[in-house]
Amino acid sequence: MDEFEAGTKRMKTDVEDEKAYHMQKKMTSDDIEKQKKKPMGGKIKKVKKRDAKAAAKSKEKGGVKTKNYKYKNEKEDDEEMKEKMDELKRYYNQLRVKKGDLKPNKEQRDELVDNCLKIIGKDQRKYAFKHDGCRILQCMLKRGSMEQKKTIIGSMINIFAELLTYKYSYHLAYRMVEYCNDEDQKEELLKILMNKLNTYITHIYASEVVEQMYSLSVPKNKKRLLHAFYGNLFLILQENKSKSIRALVKEKPIVKEEILKKLENLAHKLIDKGLTRHTIVQAILYDYISIASDEQQNEVLQMLMETFPALLSSKQGLKVACGLFSIASSKERRTIVKTIKPLVEEMAVNPVSSLFLLYICSSLDDTVLGKKSIVNTLVKIYEDIHEDKNAMVLYSCLLSGITNPIRNVITKTKLRAMFLNYTKTTSKKEEPVRRKEILTNLVEEISTQMENDLVGELCNNKPYILTSLIYYCIEQNDYEEFLNSLYRALEKEISVPGNDNKIPLVSHSSVHRIIKELMVYDINMKKEDPERELNFTTAIANILKKDIPLHLRERSVFLLATIAQNEQSKHLLTEEDIPKKAVKKAAKEVRNKTGLKLLKRFMFP
Repeated sequence: MDEFEAGTKRMKTDVEDEKAYHMQKKMTSDDIEKQKKKPMGGKIKKVKKRDAKAAAKSKEKGGVKTKNYKYKNEKEDDEEMKEKMDELKRYYNQLRVKKGDLKPNKEQRDELVDNCLKIIGKDQRKYAFKHDGCRILQCMLKRGSMEQKKTIIGSMINIFAELLTYKYSYHLAYRMVEYCNDEDQKEELLKILMNKLNTYITHIYASEVVEQMYSLSVPKNKKRLLHAFYGNLFLILQENKSKSIRALVKEKPIVKEEILKKLENLAHKLIDKGLTRHTIVQAILYDYISIASDEQQNEVLQMLMETFPALLSSKQGLKVACGLFSIASSKERRTIVKTIKPLVEEMAVNPVSSLFLLYICSSLDDTVLGKKSIVNTLVKIYEDIHEDKNAMVLYSCLLSGITNPIRNVITKTKLRAMFLNYTKTTSKKEEPVRRKEILTNLVEEISTQMENDLVGELCNNKPYILTSLIYYCIEQNDYEEFLNSLYRALEKEISVPGNDNKIPLVSHSSVHRIIKELMVYDINMKKEDPERELNFTTAIANILKKDIPLHLRERSVFLLATIAQNEQSKHLLTEEDIPKKAVKKAAKEVRNKTGLKLLKRFMFP
């Protein structure tokens, strides 16, 4: 260890002592005397003499020498600045109050901000780069009126570029972007960022401001910011405003090599800097991956292997994560899943990362790893989070499958985000087989929870999880106990607002629609596989046959029409089950005859 690191003198070894002794022995007495007389410090440099009068003045004032040889009294300035800062802090503390009697109203806030503006005057630079001054200016931006915000931002636009790259001042630049409401000022700030965007995006402080500008911009300005990265290709991209990079490359293949070179260097640099958490960086990575070759995509995959969760903060990031996961080998997938394992609880309720969990479970062949790392955690936390909107989408799509989700549970744009490189996937198992292996524990947990209150779950406005669970049971042709409890619940009578008489649950306004969708799904599976049995549709038909006159008058008549409509199921209802006279009698008693007309058309053509 070095003596400077250790903090004490280094102990000399015996070898070093011997060397020093021999060196001294070789030196003569004359050499030793010369060494004593030799002046220390080497050559003497000539020093420029200072003016005596200037030196005397500076000494009296206590000033210091500046670059232009003027002597400034810093003590007086420091005292004046300190007084101003104390006064500003007093106003700042009043502005910060959020609760209680001391909280200032709008007029008082405006007055306090005006007082601060008078003290600061035109010396924003003095305050913007200091810790205290920077915070005071941020508070003024936050609490001031629209006009005051415009004034503050307008006075600092000329130093905005400098604010971006300093420790404290970049927070002020961040707030300038956040609270800027004037379109002209927004345009000026945007242009300043676009001038040196490649430099700013890789800077530790400036990148935060660029991200803020990108996230708060309208789609048009987002495209401008992205296109600014491509240098000379900016003009070509501006011409094709409505097109993506992928579409542009297909139309003009000549441009592909230049764009790839530009994007490859930039993408690698951004990943090395650890900036993948920014949505603008994720958009750049998506542009690159969407046109990159398999080898280039693998390079990016190797670089991002252990930082996948950072990508999951935007749809573009989700596209990148799903696209790279598709082409990853089984060993690489294992590494990615292990990095995600501690974060499953947080990811399950996030609108973006929950979709990545869904994609992993739907495409991972190693179902044992999927169970241990993801599904077992989802089973444990189901009771706590199943009412969350994002968790609801996750659970329902896990059960129904991402290739055939139930209606209205997930948007098409979210589905598209998961299918980049889906055709190049390394998965070998079929999706239904994977789901059967991975979801055993989850299905048992959800079914036991649902059985406690099936009537309430079915009457819920958004029973997506229950519907998906029934879809899964029909698909797998299993879980008879749960389905039997469902059939018993459908026969129960419930009271409905606006109707004095109780009606069967199967005739409920929302329940009959769910059952109809499930019957159609069952019938379609019969079409694909003629040897398959219509267990679910047959069970519903048997429930309806128990009281045909009642169901002809209720909304469950649409279920009868669905059964009669399809060739695969029409044998379940005969004219003996539904006499023509009963249909005519019901038509006289009911106002809305749409369901009866459909049934009559299919039963008695």
